[in-house]
Amino acid sequence: MDVEKATYSQPLKTKARQVVLGDAVRALTEERESSPLVSLDRFDALARYCVDLFRTYLKRDISEPVSLLQQHWETVHASRVGERFASDLKVLF
Repeated sequence: MDVEKATYSQPLKTKARQVVLGDAVRALTEERESSPLVSLDRFDALARYCVDLFRTYLKRDISEPVSLLQQHWETVHASRVGERFASDLKVLF
C-alpha cells in the first residue's frame, strides 16, 4: 500500500475500530463482572495451588504471606472492578 494513499477511513480499519470499541464498551458495561483479566476466584485458586505446592514439595508453609498478598489483591481488585455510577465514568476522546 502506498503511504500517501493510506487513510483512516479504509473499510477494514473502520470495521476494526467498531469491533474493538464495541468489545471494550461491552466489557465495561454488560459483561463487567466477567471482564477482569484476573478474577478473584482465579487468583485464589492460584494462591491455594502455590501454598499446596510449597507445603508438599518444600515442606514450608507460606500461607501467611500469601494470605497478605490475597488481601492486597482483593483491595486492588475491588477498586478497579467494583460497581460504578455514571458520574464515575470518564470518556477518553
